Amino acid sequence: MRSAARYVVAVAATVILLGSGTAAAQQAGGWKNELSGGMGFQVSLNNAHAPGGFKMENEYGRRFTELVWLNLQLNFVVGDDCVADINGRYRCSEHFYGDGLEMIAGVKLKFRKGKLQPHAKVGAGLVFSFYPGDYEAVGIVLRAGGGFKYWVLPRLAVGGEANFMIGPTFYTYDHGPTKLLAALDFIGGIEFAF
Repeated sequence: MRSAARYVVAVAATVILLGSGTAAAQQAGGWKNELSGGMGFQVSLNNAHAPGGFKMENEYGRRFTELVWLNLQLNFVVGDDCVADINGRYRCSEHFYGDGLEMIAGVKLKFRKGKLQPHAKVGAGLVFSFYPGDYEAVGIVLRAGGGFKYWVLPRLAVGGEANFMIGPTFYTYDHGPTKLLAALDFIGGIEFAF
């Protein structure tokens, strides 16, 4: 029983010491890197010319200044497939259709205000869209948005954001040479600073 009590005291002391040290480092701007992950959904705003459905967002950030951070994103969208109705015709959702892979590079502005931290971000990159059947598309997009994080621990935050994406997309199948890709997403997730 005494060894269990010693273990609990040692863990509590370690957490308190690490927590106070990391809080001081964070207030002094000590973190230079961040990893973020989130889940949510994306809605195509123009008749399935952008993938729509469940979205996973993955980000890496590197601090340039206290306000400006490098923001690199690798995001995945998993949409619905077409479904045959009772007459054998395929019906596809206009807003949650197709799969996608996004590679975006840009900047994130972090407005530090205590534990609650609003942020805005803007970037550009490529979107690879994959649809049921025999066609795909590649888009060149601008992506911008914003949200907030709440720091529950000195190195760990939770929060949410909304983003808008727009740009031309080039199809590899007979759907016309280019279409406008436009989408809106809503993400909730976590951020780890180191």
